[in-house]
Amino acid sequence: MTEMACEIFDEESGTQLKYRQLINHPKYREIWMHSSANEFGRLAQGIGGRIQGTNTIFFIHKYQVPVDRLGDVMYAKFVVELKPNKAEVHRT
Repeated sequence: MTEMACEIFDEESGTQLKYRQLINHPKYREIWMHSSANEFGRLAQGIGGRIQGTNTIFFIHKYQVPVDRLGDVMYAKFVVELKPNKAEVHRT
């Protein structure tokens, strides 16, 4: 696999795979699920002793959003990247 503009090139199939395709692919699912869990943990309150959180985001239930603020709710767009020179090679 090589890095290409927020998609990962799968040399076996010759196609670019986005996050959703990677987490549904039997060969790549575990790697990219682990990567995204690390990133959520880093942004939120951490993951046990593995990742320290920064409290940047907090997850709440939809019913906790005031009705007048429902239009302000944002959803994340997942992108993937290979960083061969970093400790965490697979980044979400």
